[in-house]
Amino acid sequence: MEADVIKSFFVKYSRKKNGARKSHYGKWLQAIYDLIFPKRCRSCGVLIKSCEDGYICDLCFEKFIFLKEPHCPVCGLMFLKTGGDSHKCGECRSKPPYFSRARSVVRYSDDIGKLIHQFKFNGDLSLLATFAILAEKSLAKSSYRADYIVPVPLHGARIKERGFNQSALLAKVFFKAERHKICHLLERIKNSTPRIKLDGVERRQNLRNCFRLVAGSAVKDKVIYIVDDVYTTGTTVNECAKVLVKAGARRVEVFTLAMVIKENAA
Repeated sequence: MEADVIKSFFVKYSRKKNGARKSHYGKWLQAIYDLIFPKRCRSCGVLIKSCEDGYICDLCFEKFIFLKEPHCPVCGLMFLKTGGDSHKCGECRSKPPYFSRARSVVRYSDDIGKLIHQFKFNGDLSLLATFAILAEKSLAKSSYRADYIVPVPLHGARIKERGFNQSALLAKVFFKAERHKICHLLERIKNSTPRIKLDGVERRQNLRNCFRLVAGSAVKDKVIYIVDDVYTTGTTVNECAKVLVKAGARRVEVFTLAMVIKENAA
């Protein structure tokens, strides 16, 4: 019990809400905390000397697969089996999405999935440092220039249960220099079934008319980036993009931490 109290004290006064270290006395508190409570890798549990990669050891960090070309220039799907130039995937050719471009940092795997789960459902905000480092090492957001950055909204009941919107926190660490552009232009009006429990068709039906523009939001002729944690089928971000495009947005793009890619991607 006493150890928990000490831990909470150091976490509260040495780190900001997004998991980043505070300056001055906060750094000293963090150093003392690290001596009292040795750090373990959030993925494999091995002891680590520092947290420069956000509580992830070097071996686990190397397991992350950064997305690169050849890929679909629209949704960003990385082709696993074919070489050559980038080209539109079958899904984007047959049913073009409302967004113009989507990019993800890493391929979704058990390793990154475990960390995202700890972040979203266990409230481990220290992992934001890892996610920020992954984004910085990726080329995915190198050409992003937006008028507004819009996190995918959560329903009020889900925020009350979880305590935060993971997409909003990711937007802050992904686009540190452009935090002033982060706007909550969308609201979720249906508390939909968790995506993990649904297949592609059910997901599309579940999310239909799930979002709407916040009253008074002006998006006409604006370039807007949508931020989310995982791109699975693209249904969630596409529903958000649809609302923005129909409201007059000139261009909508998507940036996510991870993307689910099936082994037969070609």
